[in-house]
Amino acid sequence: MYGILGIGVAFVIITSGIDLSIGSLVCLLGCLLAVFLHVDYAPFDKADVLAVKAQAKQIVLYDDVDSFQAGDQIRYYGGRRARNALLTVTAVKKDRSYEIQGKSVRATVLSVDKTLTNDDRYGQVAKFYGVVSFNAKQRSIVIRGSHPSLESRDQVSLVHLESGLKQLVVASAEAAGQQTEITLKGDLGSDFSAQWLAIPVERSQRCSIPLALLLVSGIAICLGLLHGLLVTSWKLQPFVVTLCGLLFYRGISRWLVSDQVQGFGAEYNESLSTLATGKL
Repeated sequence: MYGILGIGVAFVIITSGIDLSIGSLVCLLGCLLAVFLHVDYAPFDKADVLAVKAQAKQIVLYDDVDSFQAGDQIRYYGGRRARNALLTVTAVKKDRSYEIQGKSVRATVLSVDKTLTNDDRYGQVAKFYGVVSFNAKQRSIVIRGSHPSLESRDQVSLVHLESGLKQLVVASAEAAGQQTEITLKGDLGSDFSAQWLAIPVERSQRCSIPLALLLVSGIAICLGLLHGLLVTSWKLQPFVVTLCGLLFYRGISRWLVSDQVQGFGAEYNESLSTLATGKL
């Protein structure tokens, strides 16, 4: 995003500071573009945690969840007190009147094989799938389960108890029966083996690139029109309009991104990233 923000600074310099709001407006549009094109990654088979009962070796999920059964390998993560853990489901029970904080809710109780570190009320669980075979040279793996929704640009999280976590991008995937062959864009590494476990992860993009650019352009035109109307129809001083615009646009930009650095990361390397970094 530094390239986009630099354009705003350049406009202020070119206009000799006459229109103080131009730089802030360009910053706002850059932040909006990053928000519109934000990409989320989440496991296909996941569920939100209602409660963790460490001593009872239980993880309670919201509502009725049918995607887990005894023998499944799962990963608990995202808790505030309980540590991330790799677990095996030993039993599944549906509870239509689970009591929590004096309320009765529908829940699914997973009994697991290990004791978690602490009780918790936050986190998620995702299902692992075993690796049937792999070819390091061709960067391909075959995992258990049919995953027809897995496609190019999704990801696969590969986890091993001792070797850690790898996050690789999917080049292609083909489901055949109860197995799915996945070709990856990254190297599996010399330490990869059939003992690793895989979590298919879905890529979710908020807006397409054309739609995001159209929205940002439309917002820019509307704000420019507003400036013109305030000066010509309402007879406000241009300096007042631009100064107020500077404050408003800067404040909105900071609120949108929570004062965090914005950018495309590893996304859009072959399209918008080249424009934003000035490497066309």
